[in-house]
Amino acid sequence: MFINGRHLKNIWWHLPSSHGQRPCAFREMNLMNTAFTLGRALDPGYGTNRAVIAAMGVSGAAAVASAGAGTPSASLAYEALAGALAPFIPWALMRELDPDAEYAALAALPLGAFVFFFLGTPSLMAGMSVLMLTRVSNRSTGRYLHWPDACASAALVCGYAAVSGPVAAMPALLAASFGAAPGKRRMRAGMALAAVAAAAGSAAVHGLPPVAMPGLSVTAAMLAITTVVILHAARLGQVRSRDDRGGAYDAGGVRVGVSVALVAAWGMTLAGTGGPAAGGSLWAALATLGLSSAARSLRRRTYSVSESGLERTSSDSS
Repeated sequence: MFINGRHLKNIWWHLPSSHGQRPCAFREMNLMNTAFTLGRALDPGYGTNRAVIAAMGVSGAAAVASAGAGTPSASLAYEALAGALAPFIPWALMRELDPDAEYAALAALPLGAFVFFFLGTPSLMAGMSVLMLTRVSNRSTGRYLHWPDACASAALVCGYAAVSGPVAAMPALLAASFGAAPGKRRMRAGMALAAVAAAAGSAAVHGLPPVAMPGLSVTAAMLAITTVVILHAARLGQVRSRDDRGGAYDAGGVRVGVSVALVAAWGMTLAGTGGPAAGGSLWAALATLGLSSAARSLRRRTYSVSESGLERTSSDSS
C-alpha cells in the first residue's frame, strides 16, 4: 500500500502557534493526531512558549528544593510535577479562555506559582480536566470532538470527580453540549451520561460535600473576578486568533469555555472535596482573564476619550 502526500499530511502534528500560523520547520509525526484532537504541544520556536517552559522548570526546581532533605523520591517526583504544572495550567487555561490575549496570558504564570507556594497545592487532575473541557468547548485544536476524544474526556471527568466530588458533572455537561460534531447526539448523550455517572459514583464514595463559604474577603474577590469575566464573555465578539488548523474560532464556543471554567472554579471552592486550594489554578486563570479584560476596556475607553478630544479640537480650530 502506497502512502501519498495527502495521507502524510493527515498524520503530521502541526504544533500550535499563538500567532495563528502553524510553523513549518518544527514538525513531528505523532499518531495521537489521527485519533485525538485535544492535545496541543508547546513549540519552543516562539518566545512566549520558551518563557512558559522556563517558568515550569524554575517552579519545578523550586518545589523540589522546598521539599527539603530526606524527602522520598516518589514525593520529590510529585512535587516536581506539581511545581511545573502550577504555572502551566493557569497559563494554558487562560490561552483557551481568551485566545487573543497572547502576552497577557503570561501573567498567569506567576499567579499560578503564587497559589502553589503560598496558598496550597491545587488539584492537578481537576486543573487538567477543566483545561481539556475548555478545548472541547472552543475547539482550539480546529477539530470537532470524536469518539476517542469523548472516551478520553470521560476518563478525565471520572478522575476529576474522584478528587473533586460531584461538582465535576456540571462543567462536563456544559462542554458536552457544544463540543461534539453536529448531528452526533449519541456522543453528546454518552459524555453527559459519563459525567452524571462519575458524579454519582463520587457522591457514593465521598458523600455529598457540604457547601462551605470562604471568608468575606475571598468571597468578595471571587465575586469581583466573576463579574469582570462575565462582562468580558458578554462583550466578546469576533476572535482574531486562528485555531491550530488555521480556522476561525467560534465566539460561542469560547463563551462556553469561560462558563466551564467559572462553574468548575465555584463548584470546587464551595463544594469540592479537595479543600479551598484545589481550585487555585482555575482562579489564577480567571483572575488573569479579568485583569486583561479590564485593562483592555480601560485602554479602549482612554483611546476613545482622546479621539473625541482631538475631534473637538479640530472642529474648534476650523
